Amino acid sequence: EIARVDLPLVAKDEAQKKFIRQAIAQNPLLGKLERQQVKELVQCMALRRIEAGECVIKEGSEGEELFVTISGTLEVSRDGQHVRTLTAGHVFGELALLYGCMRTAT
Repeated sequence: EIARVDLPLVAKDEAQKKFIRQAIAQNPLLGKLERQQVKELVQCMALRRIEAGECVIKEGSEGEELFVTISGTLEVSRDGQHVRTLTAGHVFGELALLYGCMRTAT
């Protein structure tokens, strides 16, 4: 049985919505969502500014959010080792959200 969750609506302009939709479409997992699901996801996403050096996600922590990088770069590490660099248009944090698992990287 699947529970329906009402998500809050967050105002965005068309350019922001398009950018998020494109990022979701390129993600191997989220790109499989139906059009209505993507629309709902985009509607509830809010802008969050990250300061240089700030940790967005901590490996091993619980995850209730996913993110789309709009600008800048983010360094990803696992077990203290650099894994990759994320740039504009990358979606991250979806594994913990979709599978209910702990965060797999920092």
